Amino acid sequence: RKDRSAQRSDGYLAVPEAGDYTFFLRSDDGSRLSLDGATVVDNDGVHDANATRQGKVTLTAGPHALRGEYFELVGGEGRDVGYEGPGVPRQTIPATALYHETKAAN
Repeated sequence: RKDRSAQRSDGYLAVPEAGDYTFFLRSDDGSRLSLDGATVVDNDGVHDANATRQGKVTLTAGPHALRGEYFELVGGEGRDVGYEGPGVPRQTIPATALYHETKAAN
């Protein structure tokens, strides 16, 4: 379903280098991004895709538990999750940095 639906995705993000990372979350409608159990970006509410929020967090190199939550009420839909940090230019998080199991990220 495109309208009146919600999605939650759990996995791991492999961080290449320790340091401060900024995460960007753009969505139509609400979304939230958590790392290691703590909310990093909260973009909740009913709004269009121009609503972008960001959050900063200090991470160690290696895998981090990631949870993405998203809901779509009506109308347009979409979301984009990006980041930037040490040695990582601002970009959409690539599939190569995401894993379903921690052992795959080591």
